[in-house]
Amino acid sequence: MLVENISDLTIFVHAAKAGNFSTAGRELGFSAAVVSKRLQRLEDQLSVRLFNRSTRKVGLTDEGAEYYDYCIRVLSDLEEAESLITVGSRQPKGTLRVTVPAAFGRLHIAPLVPVFLRRHPDLHLCLHLSDNVVDIIEEALRHFKWVA
Repeated sequence: MLVENISDLTIFVHAAKAGNFSTAGRELGFSAAVVSKRLQRLEDQLSVRLFNRSTRKVGLTDEGAEYYDYCIRVLSDLEEAESLITVGSRQPKGTLRVTVPAAFGRLHIAPLVPVFLRRHPDLHLCLHLSDNVVDIIEEALRHFKWVA
């Protein structure tokens, strides 16, 4: 059985660290009642009590402490994966084909190429300087080598 809502794990971790639902709620922007309800739902899904509750404080049960250790790892792994994907998707990759008039390219574009390529190491630049009208798609297809 999988937990239905990953944010319930975040609430669980915050409540376990804080030792009470009010503090966890304030940290996450929820009321103590919402935190309590979401944690009850998590306990119901898992069919196990995660917290020992009193009027002033909550503490983890043995099962809750074990589950907490796993949740910390899972949330950390998700954060790392998200960071990896997000950073990777913002970094340009592949081939960039640019065609510009020759004089303009030599004066304004060519001097910027080394800095641009250092900033974007996964990018391959094909700079075409020509005063002729160039269809860069057609040009790319003409130079593309088909593999059988």
